[in-house]
Amino acid sequence: MAASMAACLLAGFPSALPPGDALLPSRTAAALLYEPNSSVALGQGHSHRRHAHQQEKAQQQQQQQQQQAEPSLVALVLTLGCTGSTAMMISLQAILESHGMSIFSVSGLKQELFKCEKNPRCKGGDVTGALRTLADEARAQGKVLLAKGGPHMGSTPEQMKLMRSMGARVVVLRRENTLAQLVCQVRDCLGDDHADAKLVGSNADKCFDRRSLPTGQQPQVELGEHNLMRAVHAISDKVRDTKAQALAAGWRPDEVPTVDAENLFAFEDGSQKGMTTSVATWAGLVRSLGVERVQEGAIEGHLHFELRKLGCKATTGVGCANPASKLNESIANVAEVREVLGKEGAPYNGWLSAP
Repeated sequence: MAASMAACLLAGFPSALPPGDALLPSRTAAALLYEPNSSVALGQGHSHRRHAHQQEKAQQQQQQQQQQAEPSLVALVLTLGCTGSTAMMISLQAILESHGMSIFSVSGLKQELFKCEKNPRCKGGDVTGALRTLADEARAQGKVLLAKGGPHMGSTPEQMKLMRSMGARVVVLRRENTLAQLVCQVRDCLGDDHADAKLVGSNADKCFDRRSLPTGQQPQVELGEHNLMRAVHAISDKVRDTKAQALAAGWRPDEVPTVDAENLFAFEDGSQKGMTTSVATWAGLVRSLGVERVQEGAIEGHLHFELRKLGCKATTGVGCANPASKLNESIANVAEVREVLGKEGAPYNGWLSAP
């Protein structure tokens, strides 16, 4: 009887299983089965069924509680100032959406969520509580919460541990050419450890607002030659600090990949080589943030859209980016800086284009 009942119960299950997988009846069904040599009476059988039903109900309630407690997907970009993170986050949102993800948004929301003045849920300086609130709202809507952070972007060790507990996926964004980052930081008036650097020329007092000015109206930077390499290495140290904070919060080293901004935006030079580099880099980035089926065609389509916005004509190079040449034009004492970098060897001697 028991054997035939079990056979009937199992007959309804699909037979195509991976090798080694066992197919088991549900707990309720199992309560109806007797061992071949069992002496359980009918009344005891009813008692077992009630007990099994209670266990199953309790397990369902526990699973519901766990599902309610599951974290929303939080995509956290750890970075410093002047890495291209603003442009990167715009493209990241578009690319994630092209892969079927919805991005969480509320009025006044900016991605530097660790700064109270840029977090619409922050009251009385309680950034930690605001992060929890935003994550809860994103989870309730089934959407992705995008954020920028890191020790030099306002995040504390405790807040990073909170993000880890919420299941955040992280990536470190850096610029390989830290000279370009240094020049940008001086122009934006960010930080105070810039190797005796100073702004010269027009609009030297515009700071961050100078980004909206045409190329010909940008201020130049005069870099102190004697402390130049110290300033360059200080930026690299901050990148290490950024990754170290994530590791201390509980992420494993393989869960904290580093991405170079130069590779993300290599496509802006209009070349096929640059496009190939960027597509591969973006694919790796979104994969690390939890996208399982990366569509490189969708990524390339977005990057071509960005090229059209730039006015870049790949066939002629008109309107396309030339980062090294642009950096040369940004430095007032470029000949002296080139000499310092030349003495340091690779990779520093390749950061400026030839005179």
